[in-house]
Amino acid sequence: MSAYTLMSYSKDNSEPRAGLIVKDHVFDVARLLGDSALSTIEQLLASWDDADRRLSDAVERLAANGDGAIDPQDPALVGQRDTVKEEKMLRPGAIFCVGANYQQHIDRMAAIRNVDMGKSTTELGLPPYIFIKPLQSLAGSGEVISVASRSLDYEGELGAVIGRAAANVGKDDALDHVAGYFVANDLSARDRFIRPGVPPVSPFRCDWVGHKVFDGSCPIGSDLLPARFVKDPQDLRLKTWVNEELRQDSSTSDMIYSVAEIIAYLSTLVTLQPGDLILTGTPSGVASETGNFLRDGDKVTVHIQGIGNLFSQIRIL
Repeated sequence: MSAYTLMSYSKDNSEPRAGLIVKDHVFDVARLLGDSALSTIEQLLASWDDADRRLSDAVERLAANGDGAIDPQDPALVGQRDTVKEEKMLRPGAIFCVGANYQQHIDRMAAIRNVDMGKSTTELGLPPYIFIKPLQSLAGSGEVISVASRSLDYEGELGAVIGRAAANVGKDDALDHVAGYFVANDLSARDRFIRPGVPPVSPFRCDWVGHKVFDGSCPIGSDLLPARFVKDPQDLRLKTWVNEELRQDSSTSDMIYSVAEIIAYLSTLVTLQPGDLILTGTPSGVASETGNFLRDGDKVTVHIQGIGNLFSQIRIL
């Protein structure tokens, strides 16, 4: 079975359309399938099982063309990947994020703050720690992110897109509801986290909205790798660079709660719908561990093995 990747693209300032990437060439999905009702990523996800099958069939047909070379006269061909304008991957229904989900990250933060974390959340029988970002926080790859913060942090993350509604699903069935995976960055303004003057014992001291929610705080990659091509989402290498410096270098195997466990838990709270995004947490190496926060003009690159890259440029106001 030939692998393929999806992306959103635009041409001549038109509305974003779904593109299929094969051999670094982009094909317009609706033209390739002869179905105008499948012109966006959102439309593909709304009927993902059927769309995935049809896309796989189309890729096999492309691969079977003579020696496998791309036909430059194919009416569905948009162009080579590096000549096509990337857009935000999709406009989701909801963006769910997981905090404190990598063991090494927790250990390093505890050591830096000289805090005894006591029993782990799994030992206590607790579920994943979840928060939500709004649609306004989304940014595409290559965008400039402008924010007034002197302690802006990066958090490279694996993201999952729901492709089949999920309500009260079990861990063993949870991954069947994933359409694909993408690269994300949960940007965080750490200097907005503690509300000044509020005592440490107050439950209202920490401001999750203030430091996690601002325009562009959730950049996501342009590429969506279908789940069928990810053998194990708990065995992917994740790296983050700031300019040329490697800051994060870890594996999704260090997650405390797996992607399946996260989806299973969320589905007990709310019915997950096609197009919903789930960010699964960040590994060690973030700036809050070192104090080396992002500066004006910095370029952040997040890479996940087999899925792709996410690029962001930082502008500090």
